[in-house]
Amino acid sequence: MKCSITELKSLIYNSCLGLKFEVGICEEISEAVSCLEGYKLKACEELRKSFQCTKSAIKKIKISNKLICFGPSRVMYEGISSVDYFRTGLYEEILFEKLDSPMILIGLGLINRVDNFQITHSSNVIGYVDKGNFFWDKNFNSRNIEIVIKKNEYFPSNFNASSEVIEIDNKIWKEFELISYRRLVPQSKQSRNEGAGAGIIDND
Repeated sequence: MKCSITELKSLIYNSCLGLKFEVGICEEISEAVSCLEGYKLKACEELRKSFQCTKSAIKKIKISNKLICFGPSRVMYEGISSVDYFRTGLYEEILFEKLDSPMILIGLGLINRVDNFQITHSSNVIGYVDKGNFFWDKNFNSRNIEIVIKKNEYFPSNFNASSEVIEIDNKIWKEFELISYRRLVPQSKQSRNEGAGAGIIDND
């Protein structure tokens, strides 16, 4: 399935709404994932797996000086928060004991234009964002692993290049469409009385 970034962003946004995520989360995730797909990364596949993760109870967050440590985390919650913390300078290093999607985390750093945003796993740099330039190790596809993000300059051999054409697996596209339908209100007399659906003069 070939599509534009705008079409994909809209589909992901509606899918997130269908799964009852807050609007702010829907906006961040849809922009990050569609942006990554523009770099020919399989971010929709990552998102599909993240949708299947259950939200675990938040364990006590450890804070020490400019370091914060999260336990098992989801990119939809702690991931988005961590990028905000990092971008505003509250913390210089953030550790996730286990994160469901490091790839989407780097996408969040990219869309928020975070400078010197470095992601490491086992001391290896797997992702980096600086002034809109972006690097992701395409050979890295692990999930639910320990990740550290910190402010540190890094000079990759080359940055990832974007593409104008996005191609999504048909099965994933259809799955996201089905999820997005959950946001729609079922037709009933009550829903019509409360304003759902189009009126006689509506043209959208």
